[in-house]
Amino acid sequence: MTNNAQYKSSITDKFNKHKEDIVKKNYINMKNFVLGGMFLAGIIALAAYFSYGAVPFFSNYFILFLYFVALNILMVFYFNDMTEKHLINIYLMITPIFLMGIYMGTFGDTTGGAVTIFILICTIPMIITDKPSHITSYTLVISCVFLIASYISKSHDIFMMDLINASIYISIGLGVNLLTLSDRVNSVEEFQYMREKAEIDHLTSIMNRGSGEKAVASLLNKNQFGSFFILDIDDFKSFNDTYGHDLGDKVLKKVAEKLSDLFDNKDIICRMGGDEFVVFSLQYTNQKTLESTLHRLKKNLESVLIDSKKINIKISIGGVICDQNNCTFKQVYNISDTNLYNIKNSGKNNCCISYISGISKNSITL
Repeated sequence: MTNNAQYKSSITDKFNKHKEDIVKKNYINMKNFVLGGMFLAGIIALAAYFSYGAVPFFSNYFILFLYFVALNILMVFYFNDMTEKHLINIYLMITPIFLMGIYMGTFGDTTGGAVTIFILICTIPMIITDKPSHITSYTLVISCVFLIASYISKSHDIFMMDLINASIYISIGLGVNLLTLSDRVNSVEEFQYMREKAEIDHLTSIMNRGSGEKAVASLLNKNQFGSFFILDIDDFKSFNDTYGHDLGDKVLKKVAEKLSDLFDNKDIICRMGGDEFVVFSLQYTNQKTLESTLHRLKKNLESVLIDSKKINIKISIGGVICDQNNCTFKQVYNISDTNLYNIKNSGKNNCCISYISGISKNSITL
């Protein structure tokens, strides 16, 4: 494999690995570009309006200004939910800008060489972090459309000048874009690494206390109903005393693993510290369905195999079902903690779930 092929493969692999964060970065870049373009096009259109003989110039930039306004509205109200499809949407959104630049540099001015389109080719693709093959293909297609328009609209001499300039500026634009692409992807990778280091519990690979509390609070602030519970491993100290701290760590990992297997990836699972875990699930808003899931969790933790030893991990759970608006993390945590305390003092290996509205408060026998 050549160095160039290895480079593209490396970038593509990193892009696929960090696609979600890259899509978010593209969205933010595009939003900033749209705001900046709207401001700049508006200033140029305003200046052209008050300049004698610049009416066509004003019309072009006023249309561009209106397009940026429309894009801004679309991004605020339609593209606010950032998903992978936005990468295609970003290409669709910038294409009319290129087409307008092509028109301005060809049919809009047949007497001289193009300028605007070359500036666009060199700069606009740099707001997009994508696979090298996609960026290269898109740039070449836009360039071909421009050259066809130039060939149709201009004299042979001017077309040849555009052709020479196009080959130079396309090479510069693609070269700079691809050279900086590695840094852009690496910056996303480094950001994700630092975020995970700050938000993920290093032992269990689930959220830590800070990130978990923040995530739960965010959902509660949006008045999302669901079930919140605290899980505590019964007699956890005995694992450390009997088998050593290494096995105790593996017990914590096993509990985190079973929780992650049982609950949806949209649910929040975090380790609060020690042998205490917290789960906030949007799937369960009544005791009966939650009881079934917690019973399966108990079964999944019975006789687990750790270091060739069958370990029976017993758990106590205190929780609350958030069935009304304006709940806070402190409120649901305190209620759950009180329910957990009651279970711990009444024999352990059980569960107590209440409704935050105070409808009922029942123990679930695990």
